[in-house]
Parts: sequence; C-alpha cells; structure tokens
Amino acid sequence: MNKHLKARKITILLFSLLLVSCGESEIVPTTSGTTSSSTSDVTPPSEPTTTQQSTSSTASTTSSSEPHVCLHDGEKHYSCDEVENYEDYKVEVVCDLCNEVLQTLSLNTGLPIISINTNNEPIASKETYVSGGMKIINTDSSVNEYEMEIKGRGNATWNYPKKPYKLKLSAKKSLLGMNKNKSWALLANYSDKTLLRNAIAFKTSELLGMEYTIDYRFVDLIINGEYVGNYMLTETVKEGIDRVNVSDDGFILEYSQYDDEELKFTTDCGHSFNFKFPDDEISDEQMNYTKNLMNEFESVLYADDETAFDPTTGYRNYIDIHEWAKWFLAQNIIVNQDTNRYIYKYDNTDGSKLKYGPMWDAEWSLGVGWYNGERPNPNHSLVNHLYYSRLINDPYFKSIVKEEWDAIKGSIETNLMNFIDQEAVSLSVSQEVNFTRWDIMNSVISVGGIPMGSYWKELKCDKDYLSAQLQYLTDLIATW
Repeated sequence: MNKHLKARKITILLFSLLLVSCGESEIVPTTSGTTSSSTSDVTPPSEPTTTQQSTSSTASTTSSSEPHVCLHDGEKHYSCDEVENYEDYKVEVVCDLCNEVLQTLSLNTGLPIISINTNNEPIASKETYVSGGMKIINTDSSVNEYEMEIKGRGNATWNYPKKPYKLKLSAKKSLLGMNKNKSWALLANYSDKTLLRNAIAFKTSELLGMEYTIDYRFVDLIINGEYVGNYMLTETVKEGIDRVNVSDDGFILEYSQYDDEELKFTTDCGHSFNFKFPDDEISDEQMNYTKNLMNEFESVLYADDETAFDPTTGYRNYIDIHEWAKWFLAQNIIVNQDTNRYIYKYDNTDGSKLKYGPMWDAEWSLGVGWYNGERPNPNHSLVNHLYYSRLINDPYFKSIVKEEWDAIKGSIETNLMNFIDQEAVSLSVSQEVNFTRWDIMNSVISVGGIPMGSYWKELKCDKDYLSAQLQYLTDLIATW
C-alpha cells in the first residue's frame, strides 16, 4: 500500500472514530465483490462535512501546489510526464497562452494509471481506430505495456468534452486481473458526479446472480501526456465464454434508436435491433432466423392475454424468464432511465431461450434523468423498458420477479451501501483530481439534475434515493 493511501485511510478512520464518540456516525464493515476495485476496509462518514472534505483534501494534495491564476485566466492543459516511480506521477495545470504552471497535482491516488500514446494522432472518430501503445502503471511502480488501437465510443456521451473510448489490443490479454480479451472500454462517467453509478449497476447485477456481469477497474487516464481524468476500464459486451456466452450459431442483439449500424433489422412491431454478434458479417440464414424468431416472440407477447400468457405456447416458450426477471429487478433497483438493452441466445436451436442482459449504461439512474426538481428525487416508480410493460401484466411473470426479490431483499441494501462506501473511499483522492480537471460540480450536465455542490453530497443524495427506492420495491412487490 503506498504511503499516501495509507495516510488517507488512517485519517478517515480517526475521523470516523471521532464521530462515533459524538454519536453522529459509526464504522461499518464492508464487503468486497468480484467487480470491486477497492482497497480500503473503512467507509467514509455517511454525512459529508467540511472536516471530512478537508481530511480527504489533505491526503490528496500532498506534493501538490496551491492553485493560482495568471492574467489570462483562460484555457488550460493538464500535462503529465512519464516518470519511473508511481508515487512521483504529477499533473501540471498549465495556461495555454503563457505556459505558466498554475498548479501541480499529485496523481498518487491509489488507483492504477493508464498512459496511452498515439504519437499525438488525435482520437477523433467512433469509426476509425488510431494505433498506439498503452502502459499500465501499477501502484507498486511495475509497468505492463501493450500494443493497441483506440477509437471513440458511445452515443450522447461521445459529445461530452470528457470522451469515452474503445480499445482493441493486438492479442488477448488480462488487464488488471480481468479475464483475457482483446476488446475493452474506457468509460468517462462525465455526467455522473459520483463516478459510481455504472459500478453500482454492475454490483446490482452481480448480487442478483445474473448470468454475466461486466468486470471493471477504476483508473486514472493519461493520453499523449495529457491527464484526462478518472475512468472505468471495463469489459465490453462481446461474445465469449468469459463474457456473453453464445455459440457461432447464436446472437447478441442491441435495441437501438440510432441508425448507424450496418447489421440491423426492424421487427414487425417497429423495434430496431443491431447485431453485437455477429459483428462483421452475417449469413442470410442467420439474419432470417433471428428476425423471424423476434417477430414470433413479439406476435405471441402482444396477443390477447390467453394466448400470450399460456404456459406452454405463450411467451414463456421463448425466454429464460428468471434471467428476464433479474434484469427487470436490476433496472428498478437503480431506476435506470436510459439503459442499453441487450438480448442474446446461445444458438439457433429450440433448446436455448432468449436472455436479457448484461447491465450496461447507468449514468442516468438513482433519481437522475429528465428531472430537475429537488434531490434526492422524491418520485419512485417502475421503469418498464422494452417488452416489460407487457410482461408486468402477467401474474406469473410478477410471481417470478417476487421470487427473485425475496431471495435478495434481506441483504441487498446492506450489500449495496457497504459497496458504495467502500468504492467511494477508493476514489476519494482520484475524484478530487478528476473534478479539478473537469470543474462541473456546480453545473447541470445534460439531464443530470440540480447540482448538489460536492462529491460527498452527490454521493449521499444517491444513497438516500437508493434506500427509498428499495423500500418502495419492498412495499410494491409484497402485493404481487
């Protein structure tokens, strides 16, 4: 453990003990999940305070200078040179006009550093890869190097100033302990002022026991010597034994409202799907099989209740109902307003069923998304994404949802809250550097809701909303 992370842990622990003596807080044991990148065993105080923020700042600004403003007070760049030791990585905030160093920030945050070099060729497209090299600088100063290509990714998120990226390695490699693959993503989480909503979605998927949950690690990212922020290095939605498990005769579909994919079709009901797999070419036979299957499924699902809900010939004949129930619960635990919707099938035989998942894209969740009132959002309801507004009319489907909910309702809140606290501690230094680079804490970003003013207040707001939503689900599902 590096000395600054250790100092931060001791500071937070002493502060938590002080609050206990005042009757304001308590130390809560944390649990670790397979997708967690956390290294801490203490949680931050539940109530953000000036003292808490100052203790975090003390830890994070070791070897950092106080900011000052030059006469230009304009655009800046965030230079980060490669050095030998992890603890010596620093970000220099430099005025673009006079090249004066306005502030020096320590990048010794306790997270791995990813440094990408494309020989200054810009990454300006979602369609065209740029070749380069990637280094992962671990907290023990060991370095792993990779050949790779990088391009932009995302839909609305690609238009933000902090860009998300897709990586393609030259060979299958394990990155930071995750399963080997060529395909990876760097998620920017720009509009999420907690940086945690995608991680919470993945943890929810894991706790529900979904067939596949995206694995990830938090990192600090440098591109061509420029610090660009805190990112999530994640697996991508891709076929594979360790990812979405489908055979060569199977498929992965993504429901999409964007007309920018070549391999796509529209059902008779007007639902448009892109192929995530196969993703380069597809035979007429496989295209026809997939499209006909989805049309048959929709025809049955949207028929009269007697036909649609028949246990033998109705929609149940087409789907893995438990996996669909888990996905429904996961989306409603976090109230995900704008998720990606994936449907996959192992092969083209009657022996496999349509499955829903994996969880992906949760920045607009936990009370955020097309809402600009008080926060935490006092409104709680179900989100019924594609097909679920029909499925929820079937008493049998609701009984399966209730069965899955009853299996986790006694532990889900404790597990998620401990997870959030644990990850927040692991990000407590990195988020400060990130929000120095991206000064948005008091700005409204897209449909992101009224700003709370600080990282810890944003975090508390999301936790309060989550707790209320879980109670809402408990009360509602008890009536099913």
